Amino acid sequence: MIDGMRGLRRALPGLVAAMLGLGMVSPRRLHAETQPFVVPIIRPNIGLLALLTDEKERGLAFHLPLGAAIGWSGSGFGRIFGATPWVLPELGYELRTSGHHDSHVASIGCGIGYGVLAPIIGTYTPRVLIGWADGQTAVGFRHGIAFHALMTAVSLEVSHQVLHVGESFSHEIQLTAGLNLGPLLLAALW
Repeated sequence: MIDGMRGLRRALPGLVAAMLGLGMVSPRRLHAETQPFVVPIIRPNIGLLALLTDEKERGLAFHLPLGAAIGWSGSGFGRIFGATPWVLPELGYELRTSGHHDSHVASIGCGIGYGVLAPIIGTYTPRVLIGWADGQTAVGFRHGIAFHALMTAVSLEVSHQVLHVGESFSHEIQLTAGLNLGPLLLAALW
């Protein structure tokens, strides 16, 4: 094992020199590490909800997340047109209202996704919820699949929410659409 390590140490400079000579590894490539870049998220979402209870109630859902979309592709046009993994941390406010139920909760979550910034990014985002529903303390969980298009300007999300209120649990399905105002803010600051 020790002889193998010594041999590797002796051969490594020659291997790197050969790769540089063949153009396989250029000094520019060695320093061209991808840097994270950020798109701010200020995205009011509005849509429909359906309570999955015996009552089968319908209502409105509003969600205002504040956060960022953080990607890791190269520089220049690579950031706009290159496929990259994404992380989307967020803090938000959520309002749900239906015929017999209302809730106001704060949410915190972090989504993960993959895609190309210019056309579309697909994400999965779990969130923890805490606040009030029907005049009582509410704690819950919401998770959803979303598609963010046109540099995150437009989004569409389908999500499932479980909310513990008093002695009962409520389940609901939500379909929301939103417009991200974050890039407009970023452009105004430049």
